[in-house]
Amino acid sequence: MVKIIKTTASMQTRDGVRLDADIYRPDTEEELPILLMRQPYGREIASTVVYAHPRWYAAQGYIVVIQDVRGRGTSQGKFDL
Repeated sequence: MVKIIKTTASMQTRDGVRLDADIYRPDTEEELPILLMRQPYGREIASTVVYAHPRWYAAQGYIVVIQDVRGRGTSQGKFDL
């Protein structure tokens, strides 16, 4: 069983808005491909009927980044559909 590490990180956009993300990755220093999901419904609902939980993808050898969009979840800014 592969150990999966979950961390939370923030990034700042060019206009100064902070966007928060959860990052799931296998416990390795190896360079891995990245899957990015930008989520308007909150990072905790990253798995759906058609997508497996991010831990599953991380166990398959991906770094998975689930990011809240502007004004949703814990990210700053104004949500504009």
